[in-house]
Amino acid sequence: MGAVSVPRAQTPTFRTTVEYVELDAVVTDKQDRPVRDLKKDDFEIVERGKTQTIANFHAVSIPAVRRIAPDARTALPSIDVVSNVHPPLARQWVLVIDDLHIIETHIVHTQRVLKDFFELLAPDDQVAVVFVGRSDLSQDFTSDQGALVRTSARLKDALGFAYDAANFGGGSAVARIGAADRRNYGIATTDVMKNVVNALVRSTFPRKALVYLSEGMTYEFRPGPDDPGEIFDRLTELFKLAEHAGVPVYTLDPRGLPDCSAYRGDCVDPGGDRRIKDQQNQLRTIAENTGGRAFVGASDMPRAVRELVEDNGSFYLIGYYPDPLVRDGKFHDVDVRVKGHPDYKVRARAGYTAPKLAKATADEVQLTLEDALSAPLPVPSLELRAAAAPVAIGDKGMKTAVTLEVRYPTQPAGKIDDTLLFGMVALDHDGKIKASMRGTYKYSATVKNGQDVVYAVNATIDLPDQPLTLRIAVSSQLLDRAASIHVPVEVINPSRDVLQFGSILLGYAGAPRQTAVPAGALKGLVPLQPTMARAFSAADTLQVFAPLFWRGVSVPGSAGSSAVVTVVVRSEGQIVRQSRADVLGEPSTSPRISRALIGRLSGTVPLRQLVPGAYVLELTGRLPTGSIARRELAFEIR
Repeated sequence: MGAVSVPRAQTPTFRTTVEYVELDAVVTDKQDRPVRDLKKDDFEIVERGKTQTIANFHAVSIPAVRRIAPDARTALPSIDVVSNVHPPLARQWVLVIDDLHIIETHIVHTQRVLKDFFELLAPDDQVAVVFVGRSDLSQDFTSDQGALVRTSARLKDALGFAYDAANFGGGSAVARIGAADRRNYGIATTDVMKNVVNALVRSTFPRKALVYLSEGMTYEFRPGPDDPGEIFDRLTELFKLAEHAGVPVYTLDPRGLPDCSAYRGDCVDPGGDRRIKDQQNQLRTIAENTGGRAFVGASDMPRAVRELVEDNGSFYLIGYYPDPLVRDGKFHDVDVRVKGHPDYKVRARAGYTAPKLAKATADEVQLTLEDALSAPLPVPSLELRAAAAPVAIGDKGMKTAVTLEVRYPTQPAGKIDDTLLFGMVALDHDGKIKASMRGTYKYSATVKNGQDVVYAVNATIDLPDQPLTLRIAVSSQLLDRAASIHVPVEVINPSRDVLQFGSILLGYAGAPRQTAVPAGALKGLVPLQPTMARAFSAADTLQVFAPLFWRGVSVPGSAGSSAVVTVVVRSEGQIVRQSRADVLGEPSTSPRISRALIGRLSGTVPLRQLVPGAYVLELTGRLPTGSIARRELAFEIR
């Protein structure tokens, strides 16, 4: 699995001196409609037969929205700066696309479901998309609707390997596949879902859910002559993990009411086919055992998707202090009930893991740098923003400039000195480490009353040419805490014959506006201090830097020795700024790549007279040979 791979299983544990449990609960009536008008006194929490005192209560209602999803070709570019903080009442979703159990003839059905789902998400929702069989196509957590639309466009590259309801496989030769292959598909699918649940254990979102998009397996869950229980055991483990982590699994069959398209060959009666019923029953089993809902055999798929999102749009956050608190390190079952309404169905996290009797050591209480780096989700104990930009040819891949902006909680006035442990790990979509680095830096400042403490950490890392996720972490000795952030980065291969942009970096023209450590970390690579801001004022002038790479001979005046770059600022499709520059290619000094030319675009873009709104900075490079490269970056003016 790619987007949310995890190194080890974990369960929620207490990490503070005050033992407090918060549960999220969804309440529905007999028609599975959300119940939104309950109060604190309507609930009852029972642990080990004893009714607990509810300390905190909050009814959350996320209004239904309909944001028309753009076309993948016209969607705004993704914001290239990532943050590790989120609104306090946002939702987190992982959409698992089971391309091993969705046949290619249903690509239109599946794309329609994805479009409906993405359009119903609130702007603050975070979504990761995971393909079971093609982890390289996955999308890490994002709130960017354009990035999600582009991910759904990759569906056509994922489908084609599934077997149909009659167990006929795809590919060049359509033939029945055996029980062993179907078992292996089932093992791969259940393992991905287990990894997703393990990742969501440490999520700080109040409501998270796994949406499993699949047609279901025809392989039996229960142990039998063809299976000693491998899938059954994995599912049992999945159910337990989901129950402990409070992660409901919603199953969604994109076929709706199955018809003859469920088969590659001759069509039997889809309504009476036992194998289709087995597929649907297995999807129901997964949902019912994890606190989710199954949307299978739906005649109205848009309505089913809407009900799925609405089911997670109204919930209650209920907090209490366990009495008595038993420090046994075990999982404690908790029963959340609604008094006086026996017809209401309550789906809530099943409990919590209690602290151990022994006093926790400092290492157990406080996340270390390595803990933060290994965490499957960002650790938001400090507010971080970051971006990564491949800028030069390195010894093994591309030298990538990384800037991490660190924001401290409010500090008392006076002198502060801090020692920072800094680390990065680059992971591919299968969770394999491709590069890493560590560093120790010093930061000092004099803080005035009410002044924010914000600074940048600059570093470089050599990355291979492939899509990667950078896990970046920083540990503050002064604050005794560590935080992390996950940054997606697409690393180009500069040996290709085509013209390519490595990245676009933005900074402020003029004097530096922010302290950066360590001094000179980007010297010789980048002629500016990258800013993590993507919201500016019309009084600002931006400094822009973009490296270009192509193959050719660096002879002045020869064809292919220089590129023409057009710099455009667009708003709602209209050009509001435009300029051109000739960029000369210089020979690469790297022995790895011959005849590689490197061009460096460096200039300024004034924002004066631009009105508040969303904008796109677009760079288009052209060679005399006809090769064209284009890069875009989104920003706004406030």
